[in-house]
This record gives sequence, C-alpha cells and structure tokens, in this order.
Amino acid sequence: MAKIIRSKDSGWLDASDIFYNDMQPTNLAEKLADAVENINKAIDCLDNADGLNSFTFSLTKDDTEELVANLRRFVYFCNGIHYEISELVDTPFSTKMGNLANEAIALNPSDYRYVKSQFLCFKDYMTLEDLIESTIEDDALRQSFREKAMSLDEDTASFELQQSILEANWWQNEFVIAEEIDKATDEFFTPEVREKWDSMTPDERDVYIQEYKEILDRAYFEGDQKVTTEVEYLSVVDEYGNPVNPGFGLASNSPNYIAINPNFRDDPTGMYSLDKLIDTMTHEMRHRYQRLNTSEMPNSIREEWDQPYVSSSVNYDQYYRQPVEEDAKAFAALAHDDVV
Repeated sequence: MAKIIRSKDSGWLDASDIFYNDMQPTNLAEKLADAVENINKAIDCLDNADGLNSFTFSLTKDDTEELVANLRRFVYFCNGIHYEISELVDTPFSTKMGNLANEAIALNPSDYRYVKSQFLCFKDYMTLEDLIESTIEDDALRQSFREKAMSLDEDTASFELQQSILEANWWQNEFVIAEEIDKATDEFFTPEVREKWDSMTPDERDVYIQEYKEILDRAYFEGDQKVTTEVEYLSVVDEYGNPVNPGFGLASNSPNYIAINPNFRDDPTGMYSLDKLIDTMTHEMRHRYQRLNTSEMPNSIREEWDQPYVSSSVNYDQYYRQPVEEDAKAFAALAHDDVV
C-alpha cells in the first residue's frame, strides 16, 4: 500500500453530504417500497379491468433495500476517499515526503559549491548561498537571506516543518489501526455469520455486538483497562412515552460508553443492516479515541479535535463537516473498506 496522509480536499465530503442528507437515505427505502406498492396496485387495477394485463413491474421491496444499501456504500466511499489512499495527495507532506525532508535538513546550503572560475588546474569555488546572495541588490533582503541561510546550516527544521513531518508519521499509524480493524472485522463477521445475521435472535446479535466492541477497544486502545467502553442502546421513546428517532449512535466519555440504535439488535433491516452497525460502532468508538488518545498527537490535530463540538440539532451542516465528524466518518469507512 502507498504511504497515506489525509486529503485536505473537501470535495468528497461535499458529495457525501449531498447523498447522505439531501437524499435522506433513512426514509428512502420506505419511500421506494411505498412507490413500488402503489405501482403494483395500479397494475392490479388494470388487470381487473381487462387492461394491459401483460404489464409487470418487477422491482420488489428487497430491490429497494439493495438500492439503499448501494447508496450507503457510495456514502462510505465518499467518506473514505476523503482520506486519500495515494501518494498523490494535496498535502505538503506524505510520510515519504516527511522522510525525505528529514534527510534534506542535513544538507546545508554551505555544502553545495559550484565553480566560480578556473585557471589552468586551479578552481575557485563559491557556495550556494554566496551565489544566491550575489544576486540580491537590496541590503536588508541580503542580510535577511544570510541569516536564514546560516540558520539552515544548524541542521534544525522549522517548527512548521517538524509538525508536518510529525503529522505525516502520526497519520500513517492511524491507517495501520484502520487496516487492523478491517482485518479483525472480516475475521469476526465471517460469511457464515453474515448469512445467519437476520435470523438470529436479538440476544444472539447482542452477544456479537458486545464482542465486536471488545475488538474495537483492543484496536483503538490496545486493551487499556482505564478506557474500557460499554455498549448501550438508545431509547426509542421520549420521557412521555412518545416514539422518537434517536439516530444511529453516540459516544460518551463521562461515563465511558457508546450507545447505538436498538434496531441494530432487534430489527437489522434497511438502514440498520450489519454493515451499518459496523460503521456506526467504529465511528462512535473513534470519537472516544479522539478524546482519549493524546500520546504523540501533533498539535495541529489536537487543535482541530479540541474545537467546541457542534450538535446536529444546532447546525447540521457545521455538525457534519466539523473535524471530529469528518475524521470519524472517514476512518470508519476505511476500517471496513470491503463495504465500498
């Protein structure tokens, strides 16, 4: 695999936003199924009236579920591609570039010389900074250049360069974690498990859900008992007993838990499929990781993730695009890339 660093291009996140929100996939399957039912009713009316009884409409409810599943896959793809898996990324440094920069720091300007003049077998050399300095006419600029050239000779990188290299190396490790989760997920949710998932009892699915949480705990936190996470189920009724849609999931660090929609356990169809369960749990656990992982995290990432959190109920567009959500969506997509 090529070295990886996240892309700064928001175009793919824009596409994800359009498909995920504007098309409202939560209700899309039901709307498509209703449309299919109405079309078939109309066909029945034609049949009963000796109309076009050869006319058929073969799209079934299962087909609409498949359409929505493909829509989800495209959303995952948009989120995942936002963390470009390529050397050709629009960032100053990939890990490879970071390594090259480290090596280049030791190559001082004064180490480079060119032949200024030659007489018989004797050559007069000039250093690289002497050559450049000789072309600068302004006294202040010439002095500034000399000071900067001398600072480069000290074999130290600027703070910005050090942060870029640190960020590149840190992100590379994040993608190693994503690969580990992807592999563990495939090994845990085998084709046999997937085949019988719909026919399991809620209690049987809950066992898998709790065990998968343990897998994520180990991948994110290496089994650190201080950050053990519990899995709970969101309430589908409000305090007055009225039905509500609690969303897919949430994460909390006080106390430590993630909560998911009970439909993942009780009625795993449509938007609550097994793949969406995997995506949701990986996403919510990533939020816990964002808050708890402070070791060797670059300042630039910490500053992004420490920004005040914007709730979806306050401003959905800002919620969807804030750095912690962008990261959680993209990481979860890469952590089960076989879905896309």
